[in-house]
Amino acid sequence: MAPKISLIVPVFNVEKYVSKCLDSLVAQTLKDIEIICVDDCSTDNSLQIIEKYAAKDARIKIFKHEVNKCVGQARNTGLEHAVGEYIWFVDSDDCVDTKACQILYKTAKEYEVDMVSFQALCFIEDETGNEVYSPSYLINDWPKNVTYDLTTSYNLNGNQNITVWSYIVKRTFISDFIFRPGVFHEDIDFTLKLLSQCKSLRNIAYAPYYYRQDNFSITRSKLNLKRLIDNIKTSYSLKAYIDEKHFPRKHFFTDTYISYCNSVKKMIEDFQFNSVIPNEITEFNIMYKKLMISEKKQTSLLNRIMKKLTPLLISKVAINK
Repeated sequence: MAPKISLIVPVFNVEKYVSKCLDSLVAQTLKDIEIICVDDCSTDNSLQIIEKYAAKDARIKIFKHEVNKCVGQARNTGLEHAVGEYIWFVDSDDCVDTKACQILYKTAKEYEVDMVSFQALCFIEDETGNEVYSPSYLINDWPKNVTYDLTTSYNLNGNQNITVWSYIVKRTFISDFIFRPGVFHEDIDFTLKLLSQCKSLRNIAYAPYYYRQDNFSITRSKLNLKRLIDNIKTSYSLKAYIDEKHFPRKHFFTDTYISYCNSVKKMIEDFQFNSVIPNEITEFNIMYKKLMISEKKQTSLLNRIMKKLTPLLISKVAINK
């Protein structure tokens, strides 16, 4: 019988943190799970650590890359081997509440949904190694304990969480999607694509995920040219999907794409180039200029329409009074 949840853990040079992560997974109150660790050619003791855990717990399965392929491909490898009813991606420097799988699976089955969304608690380690938790949550601002059909709920006010670990997803649904390999920020377009095609998502008021905010994290490391270009590639991936699915301007996917392009433009403006500006930057700037012209035209058109409609609406209100 297939496990209820497959936990997919990409592993790369996290010897300092991976034990805490695995401790939280093997201690789950829901025992019917599998823990898939994908070692992406770690050069420290990470592989040896997870091998020790696997020797003690048959639920832990280890897969190894022959060459480093980045976290996106590590997650793809995990997906290829996962057999659980639901999938949950867990980063190897983070950890989760021991009741997490039990509560999330129960929610998914009770409401018969493809995805369950939840919150996360941020923490850092101080100089003495003690964990200090933030009083604020990483959250989405959707109403809690509500079920959504995101194929019709276009306007999410930009509050959707684009971190892939903040959802559990039915395997039969997620199997149609893959992460772009070899790039940073691979879960941005992946998660948005999932959300845009999800007909049933339950959002709950529960924070089972403990998110490490130490400076070593990729998301907080210094911007370099590779990461900058990968951000540009993400914007192109978002745009291609908008064109493929014909999302309207009011769709949250399109709105997020435009916000993301604005962020990339700011990164380019702040980046210190040491040599000739790469072609990717020039091409993005041309695309961005066209996007802003289009946005300006749409805003102008909307303003003209509202200018004409406002007197009519005022008259109708006056008549009804």
